Amino acid sequence: MEFKVLNKLNYKTTNWSGGDTTELYIYPEDSSYQKRDFLFRLSSATVNLEKSAFTKLDGVSRKLMLLSGKMELVHKDKYNKKLTPFEQDSFMGDWETESYGKARDFNLMTRFNCTGELEHIKILPNSDFLLELKATETKTIIEVLYNFDSDIKIFIEGQDLLLEKEQLLIVYLDKDSSECMLKMVNSDKVDGNIVRSTIYV
Repeated sequence: MEFKVLNKLNYKTTNWSGGDTTELYIYPEDSSYQKRDFLFRLSSATVNLEKSAFTKLDGVSRKLMLLSGKMELVHKDKYNKKLTPFEQDSFMGDWETESYGKARDFNLMTRFNCTGELEHIKILPNSDFLLELKATETKTIIEVLYNFDSDIKIFIEGQDLLLEKEQLLIVYLDKDSSECMLKMVNSDKVDGNIVRSTIYV
């Protein structure tokens, strides 16, 4: 098992007419969103327009979790879904999709046989949260924890570190990795909110 922390210096932010998009992590790390040769990509976007259209992405499965604001996703000829913070939707990148509402979101894109899940973890003030990390015999698992707001202390494999606001902790588990308990501690006076991405590569 290996792990590392990424911060804003590692991210790539680009502007668009309705806001900005920040690429938090892409895998493999030498792949490119523009070339569409990635297995998965994590990003966060701000939407400053009341209405915006999603770029069509053939062959891409998408999961979107709202971080702040309100949003309604309209998938033409499919369904509509209203989201409030930390609610999510799953859809295909080749759908014709529009969003309504100003918001900030978190996105997971996967391709080929790579699959993934998003989960919101709320850690109450002066509380901790235990996370059991397990490997599988068939696929590599990459666990990514995105700290949305309060600083969180992380204890993993006998080491402790501080995961600051908007930082990522990435944990790589191959088939030979042993089971591991990860502890997150919120010493702040407000809730801590973590977005957990579990990706099967």
